[in-house]
Amino acid sequence: MILTLLLLSLQSSTVTTGIERPAPPVPAPRPNIIVLIADDFGVDVMGAYAEGQSPACTSNVDELAMQGLLFRNAWANPTCSPTRAAVLTGRQGFRTGVGGPLSNMDAGLSLAETTLPEMLAGYSSAAVGKWHLSGNQGDLHPNASGFDDFAGVIRGVVPDYFQWRKTINGQSSQTMTYATTDTADEAIAAITSLPEPWLTYVSFNAPHTPFHAPPTAACPASPCPGSLCGNLPTNPTPAQYVKAMSEAMDQEIGRVLAVLDVVDPNAYVIFMGDNGTARQATELPFDRNHAKGTMYEGGVNVPLVI
Repeated sequence: MILTLLLLSLQSSTVTTGIERPAPPVPAPRPNIIVLIADDFGVDVMGAYAEGQSPACTSNVDELAMQGLLFRNAWANPTCSPTRAAVLTGRQGFRTGVGGPLSNMDAGLSLAETTLPEMLAGYSSAAVGKWHLSGNQGDLHPNASGFDDFAGVIRGVVPDYFQWRKTINGQSSQTMTYATTDTADEAIAAITSLPEPWLTYVSFNAPHTPFHAPPTAACPASPCPGSLCGNLPTNPTPAQYVKAMSEAMDQEIGRVLAVLDVVDPNAYVIFMGDNGTARQATELPFDRNHAKGTMYEGGVNVPLVI
């Protein structure tokens, strides 16, 4: 009798002794993951934080915050390369050797470091947009660091958002596509083509310098009152340029999220800034002497939404 009950229990999730037995746990599917990083985008610029006096019109990331979790105690490094290295390795700059913005002469993030795509065994992966971790290690550095595909800017800054050097899996050429739009295009291409489960790391250059007026096509279709994208005054201030660029980035993020809702509405979405807002674009009540590049809150307290 005991042997019969044992055999029956192995064939069915229902216990034959009269006591309800839970079904064996079903392994949860491994989620698709998209990481969105904004460059020089502090809490003062993002509307959902309501900390800046007149933040940008960021309706898409604000909506993301309403649907998920908004963190007010998220801390980054005061400049970009160390934050990016920490995001990809989970290690501080004194361990990775990336303690400041990397130049072409620096060693870059060591290939001995274990990165996020390498940790996610069985995941396909793509990195798009700004890399700024290769130093002197060449244009294949993102691929050598664990990503199956890379399309974007290897260096830390584009000289012109409308004309820049784009690298695709080690091959570089000039492009005239607006950099913020190009990053969104490549993100959409990745999430619609990568085998599941996938990790897509999307790093925008915006609203980092050079300051500029975004193309009208990249501006919000339904702008907020006072939106500056497509409506900059004559001789804009750096802060006005940053808000307009941030609004264009938000619009492009909205385009990515709209496609993601179709591809996989259950994907994990992480949005963050790499450091605080640039000093020249910082407005009261924030202090420009306590902004990007400093260890004050304006330099290291960044947006984080999951």
